[in-house]
Amino acid sequence: MNYAPLVSGLFSILVLIVMSGQTVPARQTPEASLAQVQQALDSRDSALFERRVDVDGLVTQGVALLEERLREADTNGRTLPPALALMAGSLRNPSLAPAVREMLIRELSAFVRSGIASGSLNGGSRQQARSDGMLARFLPAISTGRKTLRAHSAPRMEQEGCVMTATLHDAGNGSDYPLELFMQPEDDGWKVRQVRNMRALLKQLEAEVSTD
Repeated sequence: MNYAPLVSGLFSILVLIVMSGQTVPARQTPEASLAQVQQALDSRDSALFERRVDVDGLVTQGVALLEERLREADTNGRTLPPALALMAGSLRNPSLAPAVREMLIRELSAFVRSGIASGSLNGGSRQQARSDGMLARFLPAISTGRKTLRAHSAPRMEQEGCVMTATLHDAGNGSDYPLELFMQPEDDGWKVRQVRNMRALLKQLEAEVSTD
């Protein structure tokens, strides 16, 4: 039996495996991926930002919690600003709620993307912010100060990803926002898929607004 073709074939496969190992870069660390989030903010690179942050996923998570908080406020008899009261009433209506929820997610996602691309959410001028749509009336309350994201510790590995603890400092209002970020591997790095402590963040923001 002529073993030459078999040996040649095995050798070719081994060469391909070795070459693949040399040309495919190792996945960067979660810390490096978070550093890219800061880089995207500073350079107004919305494409890089979305490589490392699931904008639609986080906005959907935030809208669900906002809906829950509005429902709680309505149940407890708290007086809401007219716009929020209208929103809460629409979300209570089964025939209106899906459309209102979808509109909120769409508007907030567009607002965040505009804020990243224009720099209006990271030290830029408020005039650069997206000023149309349902959220326009809330623009004056949103800080335009520079945002600094700092990781605090090594990632805590979980079965489907990892959790990074970090702080977002807002130079506009001087506040620090603690973050528990759930990240999953994607492409050559990691992507923020969820803010585990978003409920606490929402309460912190509510407290800040109520004291202004």
